[in-house]
Amino acid sequence: MVVKDYHKISIMKELFIWFYSNPNALPKGVPATVMTTITEEFYPKNPTKIKRGEWIKYSPMFFSFPPEEKYKLPEELILVVKRQKEVLFDFLGYHRDIKVFSQRLLNLLIENGLNSQYEKATLSVVNTKGENIAKQPYYLLRFCRADNELFAFTENSKIAARGLENIFLYPDLHLKEPTDRNVFVLGNVLPDNYFCYQNALVIKKSLKEEIEKRCYAPEIYPVNEFPEVYNTCLKW
Repeated sequence: MVVKDYHKISIMKELFIWFYSNPNALPKGVPATVMTTITEEFYPKNPTKIKRGEWIKYSPMFFSFPPEEKYKLPEELILVVKRQKEVLFDFLGYHRDIKVFSQRLLNLLIENGLNSQYEKATLSVVNTKGENIAKQPYYLLRFCRADNELFAFTENSKIAARGLENIFLYPDLHLKEPTDRNVFVLGNVLPDNYFCYQNALVIKKSLKEEIEKRCYAPEIYPVNEFPEVYNTCLKW
């Protein structure tokens, strides 16, 4: 038992969460997702109008992977950003299974074992005038499967998410077994309950240090501190 607990604690110390906690105090060049829209086509006369096909209805919880043709992600999409002169971010946990990455971060994550069960679209990033505001290439990834099965937590240590019924956070979240992979995505896929982690990245310490060297303004927390951070962010 002592050996098993030591193993769990040592793995926990290696895990961190990349998550932007306060949409009202984001670094310059990191847009709040509520100030963005994803669309297949840009409409100059109505820049916030959204065009999306059947692909938006795909659910990793209920659908097979790869998706059938009508649910496949388009090869190109547009991110329309309000009130930003330029974007500088490397990561946006956009919504559930959808995440946005800069090319430099995506390449780094792939080198570090990123879950390969995703679809990818080239992403144009524009302001409401339709002007490019990106200094580097971006991609939108839709993760069709999550890494939930690799993780475990102690049931009696879970913390309720503030204001969310039957939604929990896990200060002792840990890998079940050692792995060479350094990055993970969690999803709100039954029977697990990782709702609070679906817009985040889980990374190991070695990758955290590399991200802090290479990427713009990451916001990264130890896994045991994340519950307090998340519950605080729900005030905003």
